[in-house]
This record gives sequence, C-alpha cells and structure tokens, in this order.
Amino acid sequence: MKKFFLLLKKETRNTFSFRGNYILCLIFYMAILFLLPLGIGPDKDMLSNISPGLIWVSVILVCFLSLENIFYEDFNDGTLDLYLIGDLSLYQISFAKSFSHWLSNCLPIVILTPIFGIFVSLPNEIIFPTMITLLIGSPALSFIGCMGASMSLSSRWHGLIVPIIILPLFLPVLIFGAGALSTLIFNGFEEVYIRQLFVLAGLSGLAIVFCPIISSYVIKVNFE
Repeated sequence: MKKFFLLLKKETRNTFSFRGNYILCLIFYMAILFLLPLGIGPDKDMLSNISPGLIWVSVILVCFLSLENIFYEDFNDGTLDLYLIGDLSLYQISFAKSFSHWLSNCLPIVILTPIFGIFVSLPNEIIFPTMITLLIGSPALSFIGCMGASMSLSSRWHGLIVPIIILPLFLPVLIFGAGALSTLIFNGFEEVYIRQLFVLAGLSGLAIVFCPIISSYVIKVNFE
C-alpha cells in the first residue's frame, strides 16, 4: 500500500510539473468558453439557458486533449515495466493515473467554475450546483478516459482512437450532468436535480471501480 501511495504522489507531481499539460488544458477550456458565445450570439438569456451544456461539453473536450499520452509514454519508455517489477499491480497503476488525471485536469475546472462561468453567462444561482455536479460527475470522465487510453497503446493512431472509444461512454455523464442543471434553470425542480446527482454519482462509482480493472487487463494483453 505504501508503494501505491508513492506512485500516486509521483503521478500527481508529474501532472503538476512542466511535463504535465494541466495549464494547457485550462487555457483550452477558457478559450472554448470564450469563443462559443462569440459564435452563438450576444443573447444573454439564451446563453444562460444553454450554459450548463456548454460547460459540460467543454470539460469533455478538455479530457480528450489531456488523455492521449497518459499511458502511451510510460508504455513505450519502459516505465510501466519498472512499476511491475516494483510489485505494483496494473490495477494500482491504472487507478493512480486516473485519479491524478482527475486531480490535475478536472478539479481545477471545478474550483474555477465561478470565474469561467462568466464567459457563458452562467446564472449566479446555478454556480454552486454546477460545481457540485462537476465534482460528482467528472471522476467518471477521468476513469473512463484512462480506460480508453489503455485500449489504444498498441496503435500508431492512439491520439485519434481514444476519442472514438470513450465518446459513447461519455454521453450518459454529459446527459445527466447538463440535464440536472437544465432542470434547475427551467423548472427549479430540486428533487429531480438530486435524483440526477445520484445517477451521476452511480456512474462515477462504477467507473472508479471497474475502469481500472478493464485497463489493467488491456495493458496486460499489450505486454503479452
């Protein structure tokens, strides 16, 4: 267990170092939310109504950008082999990489939602529910995304294959994440919002438990 926490610390440190691309992801996220209103138009009411969907779509696009090399570099330079020699299981490796991805790429977006929400006229009363929704649903994106990244290790076109694999699996998270906030904006039904939060929590829970298992099996197949 000590080796697992050391691995988790190392992966998190790497993602927040110059090797990591979390700053690029934040800039990309900000650019998307800044440009979308310019293309949609200046209607503030319309932007407020669709702002939850814009935020969730932007988060998914950021995940696409940051998942490409999460396993690929370590697989090619032999780092994964060294991890295995050090008595770390593939499940622990997959979990650590998924969690560090969420910590460096998704959590900052959650924290900065009140600032980025200004670009898409996110209503003030929806800011906190948006943060809660992202906090609950975004782990599913990281763990599903890392699972998809592990499935493209042996391909030369891994950068193109990852989005194709994970996009259909992201759709339920997008639907319930944006839908929960839209319910509050249009109807104010807090009970329905809470139910959809439970669904999001269930999706994240399933992803956290099962995606590292699938990733570890796929990586094992690539080693054989």
